[in-house]
Amino acid sequence: MMPGFERILDPISRDYVSDGRGGNEKTRSARTRVFHRLQAQYARWWGDVEHGSRLYEFQRANDSADTVRALKAAVEAALQPLVEAQFIADLVVEIQRDQVGREFVYTTMRDVQTGEEIDATDLVRFKG
Repeated sequence: MMPGFERILDPISRDYVSDGRGGNEKTRSARTRVFHRLQAQYARWWGDVEHGSRLYEFQRANDSADTVRALKAAVEAALQPLVEAQFIADLVVEIQRDQVGREFVYTTMRDVQTGEEIDATDLVRFKG
């Protein structure tokens, strides 16, 4: 399956990257799709009621072990449709510890079209 072009998102500003001609840079990478799946609130997009994730429910959550496990499950559920549609493969969603012992959800995958590795770990950090 060959996906259409997607606009490129700047990972820092989270804005679309300008092409300098009044439009946006485009890519065939699934990176933008991953961003939208994780950042959009589940069932709130008119074009697809199954689109998005429940990550917004964790905005004010603590980082207890139970919460981290629930966050991991929410990430897996949000990205599974992209696996099934063959936009991404080799999805890894696992709980790891950082240098100070806090648990976090490590999230990487491979873009099927481009072969690039997509690291979405920073998209699922706690914001509490």
